Amino acid sequence: VNLVLTDAIKKGASDIHLEPYRGKVRLRYRIDGVLRHVDVPVAIRQLFPAILSRVKVLSNLNIMERRLPQDGRASVKVGDEKIDLRISVLPTPAGESIVIRILPNRMLMELKDLGFRPEDLEALQRMIKQPHGLLFVTGPTGSGKTTTLYGMLNTINTEQRKIITIEDPVEYEM
Repeated sequence: VNLVLTDAIKKGASDIHLEPYRGKVRLRYRIDGVLRHVDVPVAIRQLFPAILSRVKVLSNLNIMERRLPQDGRASVKVGDEKIDLRISVLPTPAGESIVIRILPNRMLMELKDLGFRPEDLEALQRMIKQPHGLLFVTGPTGSGKTTTLYGMLNTINTEQRKIITIEDPVEYEM
C-alpha cells in the first residue's frame, strides 16, 4: 500500500484505482484527468485481500462488510509531506474495488495561481464577494473543481466572516 501511494504521488496522480477482475487486479492512476494503466506483478492478485484490508483499516472502514459501499478518510505521511486520503470501496461482481483520492495539503491555492485569464479572475473575484448567490462549478473528475472551490473559499475566508459549506464529502478543513 505504501509503495503504491508513494509511486502515485511521485507520478502526480490525483487518485488511485485498484479494481479486481476474474483472475487479475488492475491498477490505474488518474494523472492530469486521465486514468492511466500501471503494470502490477501477477502476485498482486494474491495480495489484493490484504491490500483491501489494510486500506479499510487505514480509513476506519468495516473490514467485514463486503456487500455495501463504504467511504472513509485517512492521513498518511509520505516523505516530509502529510497527505489526506479519501477512500471509497465499492462491491463489484469480482470483489471490492478501491478508489483512493489523494488530497495533498499544498492544493489549497490562491485563485491568482490557478491560471485564470485576468478578466475572468476579476469577474470571479467580484462574484464571490457578493453577500449571497449561487455559483456552479462543474467538470469531469480531476479537472480542478475542488481546487477552484477551495481557492474561492480561501479568498473570502476572514476573521470577520462566518462561512459554512454544504459539501459532501468535505475535502479539506480550513
